[in-house]
Amino acid sequence: MWLRVVLLITLVSGSTASGLASLSTSTTFIPPIAGTYHYNNFKPGTAGFPAVGESYADPVFSTTVTRLTDIGSAASGSQQYARNGYHNANSTMMFEWNSSTGTNVINSRTGAVLYTGIPTGLAPFEISFDPVDPDVYYFLSGAALVSRKLSTSTNTTVHAFPATLQSLGGTNDFITSDGRYFVVIWSDAARVYDKQTDTLFTNSIAGFIAAGGWTGITPNGSHLVAQAGPTGSPNAEHYSYTINTSTRTLNTTPVQFVGLGGDHGDLISASNGKSYEVKFNSDYSPPGLYLWDLDVSMAGIPGQTQVNTAARALVTTSSFNDADGHLSCVAKGPFQDWCFWSSEYNSGDTFNSDPTADWSNYRQEIIAVNVLTAEVRRLAHHRSRGLTSDYFASPRISSSWDGSVIVWASNYNINAPPGYADLYGMLFTK
Repeated sequence: MWLRVVLLITLVSGSTASGLASLSTSTTFIPPIAGTYHYNNFKPGTAGFPAVGESYADPVFSTTVTRLTDIGSAASGSQQYARNGYHNANSTMMFEWNSSTGTNVINSRTGAVLYTGIPTGLAPFEISFDPVDPDVYYFLSGAALVSRKLSTSTNTTVHAFPATLQSLGGTNDFITSDGRYFVVIWSDAARVYDKQTDTLFTNSIAGFIAAGGWTGITPNGSHLVAQAGPTGSPNAEHYSYTINTSTRTLNTTPVQFVGLGGDHGDLISASNGKSYEVKFNSDYSPPGLYLWDLDVSMAGIPGQTQVNTAARALVTTSSFNDADGHLSCVAKGPFQDWCFWSSEYNSGDTFNSDPTADWSNYRQEIIAVNVLTAEVRRLAHHRSRGLTSDYFASPRISSSWDGSVIVWASNYNINAPPGYADLYGMLFTK
């Protein structure tokens, strides 16, 4: 059974909105290099390291971290990503897949395997739980959007589209937080589908799907967003398209809402009624995590001007190297304004390195940030190392729909087999 997250260190003035203490944002917290939780030696297979379902208290942040998988010698580690839909509606189950056991559903609090060998259709990374019914998930099969009821192992075709459905990038959510609106792609064009009325919206967006990028929909259904990696400044692939749910119309005129960086980011519909992307700026001073308004065009605006005048800095870092990682924002509920960040210093934290040499603020942490108040909660060190050695070493933070459960991957300084990583998580509570 998981314990509540309790933060015991320095309170930040004015940061009591949701009950948990916040750690000083000006302090650099270095992992221990001695004792039970030695940064290099505390790892799977050593005495005292938790088995699946067991927990330990992070020695720096005093939070409870629970181990959720033990994949052993699998060639590729446990997989998950930013999508809220990798968790079910009541945050009790989540998907997990790896090269040894395939795709399973596990208890997101204990790691217990609940369902094995489940159908995934197009790809394991293109499945999503329903945000309302905890027993249902969706997958893409040929031209069909299919729902599966786990308790009865039954599949139902929700809608058969005119052509084979294509990948949305396996990153961000393609379902709104009420479970009504979906983004689907066929014939290289994106459409919006209303499940409640079984209708397609007017218009589609063609020709914008770039290799390596993703397509998603905001939790409140206000925008379709397409984003890919940079092709040189101003990186014009970062587009938003407004959605009119009253007229069932998708606006085909894009807004280039940001012109910086690659495709690591997540969408959030905040309690102020607006939708944003939370995304890194690692190109211009000050580096860090920023909030970008999907309705504000940055087309043709120089990068430094974008940072100075148009973006809101949520967290600024002392190093450009620390302005990176993965993000997963909350879609609904009391934590609607929160986003989670797995900070990833890709080149500076190699296997068996000494963290005291040049450790910087926020490095290799699991962090929560409120996008409206900019409150920061520093939760744990993820302890994954050698992030340039294999993609699966990256933590790839994933939040449940309501943000009550967060999960990430870590190799805990184990470099063989290449790509090894298990899942770890914690509860995020008031």
